[in-house]
Amino acid sequence: METTAIKNTSIKVREVYLSDLTAVINLYLNGSTDELTTDFGLPVGLAEQNGDIIACSFVNINSSGQPTFRINMGSSLETGCLGEDLNHFTVNRFASVWGPAVGTVSAVQPLKNAIKRLVDWLNQCS
Repeated sequence: METTAIKNTSIKVREVYLSDLTAVINLYLNGSTDELTTDFGLPVGLAEQNGDIIACSFVNINSSGQPTFRINMGSSLETGCLGEDLNHFTVNRFASVWGPAVGTVSAVQPLKNAIKRLVDWLNQCS
């Protein structure tokens, strides 16, 4: 497990675990009771401060068939270098898991399938 500590703060950037999913969903929905859709994407990295998840990064496929990365942060959070650090971690972690061919047509469908399966499973669990 790779953990990155942001300079001069108690914020740690790390990968997302199964036990984090409730907090990640709550951060994504921001108080809404809506059901998740494939726009949720695949959570890859998160920022944690004092045991609380304060930001999470997601990957999804855009209309051009390319992976895109998004970061959701708590509303009272200053983005500063946190967004850069979390994005850097996410891109590197995503590439290490999905491989260098992730932007190719043959790799896009497995990612879409993984996102759909995760969202369906999370909706059934809630």
